[in-house]
Amino acid sequence: MLTDLAEIRRLTAANQAENLAFQRHLAAHHYPAEPFRIPSRTVEKQIDCMACANCCRQTQVGLSSPDIGAIARYLAIEPQEVIRRYTTPDPDDSRAKVLRHTKDGFVFLDTNLCMAYETRRRYTGAQDDTMSIPPT
Repeated sequence: MLTDLAEIRRLTAANQAENLAFQRHLAAHHYPAEPFRIPSRTVEKQIDCMACANCCRQTQVGLSSPDIGAIARYLAIEPQEVIRRYTTPDPDDSRAKVLRHTKDGFVFLDTNLCMAYETRRRYTGAQDDTMSIPPT
């Protein structure tokens, strides 16, 4: 299993279009996510997220209404405000929303720390026992 962060980043960049197409295919065909989370959990256990936070810099994360609601509750703001401040239209589906990126990654990323860590399980599928970024 590949755990070298520089190589993972290089491969992610090289295969970005293919990866996005695959993710969209899975979502459109309603494949269960669990089989794909098994290798993800294995890799997550071997990587210190604070070392690079590349997942939060490189990926595009779609947000569902429950995701937006969870972020709104965490930030104590209305869901419409979350949409306005923290999302952008999905480039492939104008009705859908994705988490906004800055030049440094997800809008909630500060250096290598997630400022909305407590909500990340909903929109990333991360498990409490496999993520190594501590809450801030």
